[in-house]
Parts: sequence; structure tokens; C-alpha cells
Amino acid sequence: MAAAMALTRTVVVVVIVVIFCLLSIGVQGEYCKPNPICKIKKEDSLGVGSFVAYPGYNGPHVNVKGSITVRHGQDGQLMLKLNGLRGLAPDCMGCGLHIHAGTSCIDGDNGAAGPHYWQPTSSPDPWNLVGYDSNSKGESSNSVIVLSNGFGYHDHVGRSVVIHDAQGTRMACGILEEPTFKNEPIRVLRARVGAYPGYAGANIIGGMARVTFYQDDSFRFSMSLTLPKEEAPCVKCGVHIHEGYSCDTDTGPHYWNKEEGDRPDPWSAANFTYYNADEYGNGKANFFLDNGISLEGNVGRTITVHAQDGRRIGCGVLEPIG
Repeated sequence: MAAAMALTRTVVVVVIVVIFCLLSIGVQGEYCKPNPICKIKKEDSLGVGSFVAYPGYNGPHVNVKGSITVRHGQDGQLMLKLNGLRGLAPDCMGCGLHIHAGTSCIDGDNGAAGPHYWQPTSSPDPWNLVGYDSNSKGESSNSVIVLSNGFGYHDHVGRSVVIHDAQGTRMACGILEEPTFKNEPIRVLRARVGAYPGYAGANIIGGMARVTFYQDDSFRFSMSLTLPKEEAPCVKCGVHIHEGYSCDTDTGPHYWNKEEGDRPDPWSAANFTYYNADEYGNGKANFFLDNGISLEGNVGRTITVHAQDGRRIGCGVLEPIG
């Protein structure tokens, strides 16, 4: 009898622990269920919180302010979010801003910042294709740089970030560090994905997309879906937020802040805004983006899923969780 009671108590304790763990995952997990405002671990995020003048630089731009957040997404995506950078070279278009191989901003330490950081070095240097834009006041006018340099989160910890002027001179330097706090408040939108209006596939598409907004208004786009067999496999197939508010009619064009200077359309394959699906139709997306619009401005907009040939085959409406 005593043994049976002890076993019963053990089972009860195990059940309680399991329930607690599941609830914790629900609140702290990737999608923060069921809370619309919660905290998640800052996985795959690094940052530069301050900059110093590059060793030996004695030009006019020795006081660069602001910060940079680096996030890592699918297929090696690297997104650099420029947060209020100022003190830059004015009217600079496509000026250099790169992660370098070095781990110091002090002259004499491993050659300071070292060369650009990418692999394999037998491939073209991806850092030559990206840069920052600034206005006449020396403030960054583009907020996001996206590329792939062949390295991941742990490779980037401690690496140097170098900012150049219009002549290519290294003028500022900072070090990529893990966040000092492991959680940040975020908010989540989600959309249940169904067939796009007029889609004539033999089987129905279905899935769930979640858009997780951070404090800097950049977001993580995550999606799991099942494609009809006739649409599988699908490699680097587009998935975007569109201007429309309904899945009963055409969802319109891509949705981003067109009033913010010359901001180009961010919804492109070059920015990793796609999903991949295997031969059985199991699809996933996981990328970071900033469309220049806050969470509130994205509420009610439509997510549009494209086939390999670009046809619109799936649709969902973004709604707050809660």
C-alpha cells in the first residue's frame, strides 16, 4: 500500500513538472503563446552598442553614435539593423559597413579589425555589394543591410564591425557582443494560411505564419505550411506581406514604407524572403526583415504565398495573438 502511494505521488509530481514546462514554453517560446506581449530569448542576435574612432583615423567623423543589431536567419541570412546611426560621412551612398575578421578595435591587436569576414574566400566578397546610405546630416537613411557571408552566430561573436567614409577610409569600429540581457519584450502577429482566392489546385494549402516584432520594429517571419503535391517541391518560393486586407480578393502589391526616402522593396529573394518545401509539400520559412512599418501598421494586412513559378497560391490575414 505504501509503495503504491509513493508511486502515485511520484506520478503526480512528474505530471506537474511536465505541465509547468509546457506552460513555460508557451510563454517563453518562439511564438510566445498565448500572450501578445511577452519575452523571448534573444537567440541568434548580436549587437554593437558603441563605436570608437578606427586606429589612426584623424578625420572629421570620430564620434559615430548609435548601435547595430545583427540577426541570423535561414540559409545563412545575415541582417544588420542600423539603429539611429549618426556622425557618419554625410551624403554617402553605399559606403562601407562590414563585419571584419579581427576581434579588436585597438591598433596592434591582431592587426586591429583585419579584412572582411566571409567564407569561402574563393567566392566573391559579399561585403563589396552592400553598404550604408546617409543624409546631409550624417544620419543613416537605410535601416537594414542583408547578405550572407557564410558564417553563423558563434562565428560572429567578438568580431569587429568597421564603418567607412566615402573614400573607403576606415573611420569607426565596434565589437559584436552577445546581448547583456537574454530577453527582450516582443509582440506577435499570426496568420492562418489557406488557399489564395481563385486558386484551382486539386488539394488545399494550409499552414500558420507568425511575425515576431522586436523593439527596433524589425521582425522575424516564421511559417510552417503544407503545399498541395502538385506544387512540391518548392525552392526559394516567395512569401511576403501584401497591402491587401482580405483573402477574398486580390491581395495587392508588396507592403513596405514607400514614403521613407528611396527605400527599395525589401520583399526579394536577395533578402531571403522565401520558404522552402520538400517533395512531400512540407514547407518552412524563417527570416528577418524590416519593412519600415510598425506592428500596428501590419495588423490586418495579408500574407501571400507564391508557387515556384510565382503564382499566388496561399493567403492569410495578420492578426494579434491574444
